[in-house]
Amino acid sequence: MVSQIFINMFKSIILSLILLQTLNGSCGKGCSKCTVKSATDSTKVCNLCDTLSSYYMKEDGTCALSELKNCLMIKHDNTCGFCVAGYYLDQGKCVAIDVSKKIANCEYYDKNQNC
Repeated sequence: MVSQIFINMFKSIILSLILLQTLNGSCGKGCSKCTVKSATDSTKVCNLCDTLSSYYMKEDGTCALSELKNCLMIKHDNTCGFCVAGYYLDQGKCVAIDVSKKIANCEYYDKNQNC
């Protein structure tokens, strides 16, 4: 009797681990890491959006493609963390460097447009 309970519990654990491994490979568009809600609910929940591919996490827990322009690194709240060369970060968005403030061989500027 005890051994049958142990076997059934062991099978459940193995199946759960297989399910978790499978789901992590298929999290959905824009999602890098996901888990299942619970042992009884196999709904996938995204834990980490693919910010390197410009996805961010919306308030409902889904990932969406950001429309920020000239951003090298999108943050999870859909603000920019780092701009591409020739742009500076101003309140989470990338703004082009004023032509008069450009410095030869400088790629990155701070919010005051200093190299």
